[in-house]
Amino acid sequence: MSECWPPPIAPSIEIYPLRQIVPLLADRGEYIASESTFYRILREAGQLAHRQHARPARRHRPKEHVARGPNEVWSWDITYLRSPVRGAFFYLNLIVDVWSRKIVGFNLRYEECQRSAQWTAPGSAKRIR
Repeated sequence: MSECWPPPIAPSIEIYPLRQIVPLLADRGEYIASESTFYRILREAGQLAHRQHARPARRHRPKEHVARGPNEVWSWDITYLRSPVRGAFFYLNLIVDVWSRKIVGFNLRYEECQRSAQWTAPGSAKRIR
């Protein structure tokens, strides 16, 4: 099998994932091997790797913040509260101290906007200090 590997296929087909190569060859009327055989041969040859220009996505754990006392780590949340009008909401921005779980700051608005969220944090920091 080593003398016929890699199979003589057009360079344009090499950019496709392996699961698409077998159907593309079948459209041309060519059959070299099944998809599972392709995977087995590539795995044995050590060639079963990510074949695109970019590296595969890696999953990183988020950075962990540990609070050892009050006012060291804050968390925020936006809560949608129903209004008497159907389809309309109030937007409650909360800032909570992770250590004590107390509400440090809040802001209630009729519309959700970036400015209202930005105003909540500095006001809370001024009240604490």
